[in-house]
Amino acid sequence: MMRRVSVILNKIILYILLISLTIAFTFPIYWLIMSSFKIGMVAWRIPPQWFAFPNLTNYRKIFELRPLGRYYLNSLIVVLFTVSIALTIGIPAAYSLARLQIKRKKDLLVWILSQLMLPPVAVALPIYMLVTKLGLMHSLTAVIICHIAFNLPFAIWLLREYFMSLPIEMEEAAMMEGCKTITVLKRIVIPLSGPGIAATAIFCTILSWNEYLYASILTGPETFTLPVTVASFWTQRLIIWGPMFAAGVLAILPVVIMGLFIQKYLIKGLTLGAIQ
Repeated sequence: MMRRVSVILNKIILYILLISLTIAFTFPIYWLIMSSFKIGMVAWRIPPQWFAFPNLTNYRKIFELRPLGRYYLNSLIVVLFTVSIALTIGIPAAYSLARLQIKRKKDLLVWILSQLMLPPVAVALPIYMLVTKLGLMHSLTAVIICHIAFNLPFAIWLLREYFMSLPIEMEEAAMMEGCKTITVLKRIVIPLSGPGIAATAIFCTILSWNEYLYASILTGPETFTLPVTVASFWTQRLIIWGPMFAAGVLAILPVVIMGLFIQKYLIKGLTLGAIQ
């Protein structure tokens, strides 16, 4: 009897902890969405107004004050090129580091890991000077190159760990049948690595979509991305709170939708496994 009571109490404590963590993580998003429907300083009223009737005034103001469609397109272009190039280079590089015998592989892995620990702000000034000399200022090309440089080490490291977890017997069997390394990668490793590649694509997308530092110093009024657009409502004279909240909601919406679709793909890949 006491054991049963202890189990029930443990479950109750666990559920309370999970519910508390869920509220703590989702409350900022809830407050952002609710504030985007409030006019003026209503968002800062004390006591707070927990619920707001859907009012699209702030969303209309965004399009009046900023060409949001163009900035959405800029962010999409940056993310698509960054993720596709990072995966195109990262997949064969990660497979080579996971399976092939390469001289000084450990030194190369340490160097890749060091790139992950490098603070982006530490190289902001050299990159700014280099981009200026190359004539790429205020262009999406400069932002894409920087995003690839910072996402590629992460993609290589994450994919390498996933490739190493795959059973090598299937690859060896294919090579015994005469398949080359590139054929094994295309027909066996990549189909089995759907969840790992999808997870890498998600992380690279989030990192590129939310990146603000280089997007703010390398772009211009015609090439702003969404994070720069959201921050632009914070001016020297005043903070335009309503449109800023609304822009924040519109900025996170594509990532949330993508996560919902990719989640289904991840579950499918994990359940199919080696049957693919």
